[in-house]
Amino acid sequence: MVRAFFTTPKEDELTLSDPSVANIFVNKATKKADLINVHILQLCAAVDVDSSLRNVNTLYAMLKVLGSWGQDEIRQAFNYLLLEGRPLIWVDGKTRYDTNLELHNCDDVVHVTESGMYYSKKLITDVTYLQETLLTAYWPDDDLPEVDYRVITQRFKALKYCIKKIMEYDVIATGRFLDWLPVLDPGGVTVRLISNSMLWGAGKATLGILKSSMETTKSSSDQFLYLEQLKDWRSLVIDGINNAHDFNKRFKKVLGTKQLQVQKLVQLEGQYKKITLGT
Repeated sequence: MVRAFFTTPKEDELTLSDPSVANIFVNKATKKADLINVHILQLCAAVDVDSSLRNVNTLYAMLKVLGSWGQDEIRQAFNYLLLEGRPLIWVDGKTRYDTNLELHNCDDVVHVTESGMYYSKKLITDVTYLQETLLTAYWPDDDLPEVDYRVITQRFKALKYCIKKIMEYDVIATGRFLDWLPVLDPGGVTVRLISNSMLWGAGKATLGILKSSMETTKSSSDQFLYLEQLKDWRSLVIDGINNAHDFNKRFKKVLGTKQLQVQKLVQLEGQYKKITLGT
């Protein structure tokens, strides 16, 4: 996946038909940037202690709460994650669902594979994976800025745009889920802002790369561009912290002792502040 740093979206890009690597940030049905695959993995992990909450019918109902996806979009998302050769989830005796009717009243229990856990916990914090998957997606709301992939500031500006959009989607979906959670009332559910995990991984790598570039370049104009990007990323990190604080305040009773954690982002923001403010 190192190719992500040296290719353009027209060359050797990651596609949905790639047999080895899944793009979990793209809706298989619409080909647009989306969180439906991430939410399936996230929901399975959140209710791991209760297999009855991991059946297809219950997951389908939860997905309808999280977003406005249609039946076919949900079915294709399950099939994309079940894909033989690189399954991220598995269902006993099932490798795909051929009709939308199969999702209704279906008590098949969904399990996350080791690969699925790796994607949802590790790869979502990997800047190379994030760049390759997010920058090659189609964005529903507006166009991704034009990017010259040879220019580091343009590359990280585009990645920041993508993560900001994902944060917007994630905040809406998480709010809906927390509103609905008391109805379900599962005791062992753990809620997290998946976008903050992405932000921490990408933000940490961006800080290191831009800081190093700023220190080694002899061009004052390049130094200025690097510093401006660092300031923009710091603002995004602050947004992530504020999102978590807002949910902890609004849903204090629902979250209980499982408040959304921001320690890593707070530390990262401090590192950005030290560079951008010179303190």
